[in-house]
Amino acid sequence: MLFKDALSQIKGIRFIAENIPLHSSAGRRLLYEAPFMADEKQLIEEYDRIGELVSILKTFKEIPDFGLHALKDIRGTLDWIKKGYT
Repeated sequence: MLFKDALSQIKGIRFIAENIPLHSSAGRRLLYEAPFMADEKQLIEEYDRIGELVSILKTFKEIPDFGLHALKDIRGTLDWIKKGYT
C-alpha cells in the first residue's frame, strides 16, 4: 500500500501528513508515492537501509540548510525538452 492510499484508509494519517513541514511539491509527491509500512519486519529493513544516514544526521546539533526548499520540480520542462520543443 502506498502512503497516499493509507490517507483514506487509516484514521489520523491525513492529519499527520498535512502537518509534516514539506517545502516542495516534489517532497510531497515522494511522500505520497512512498510505500506505507506497518509491518515490523519491513520497518526494521528500511531502518537498516537508511541507518547510516540517520546516525550522521543525529550528529548535527542543527540540521544544516542544504537549500532543498529552493529546488523546483522541473520534470515538465525536461519532458518538453525531450520532445524537442526547444
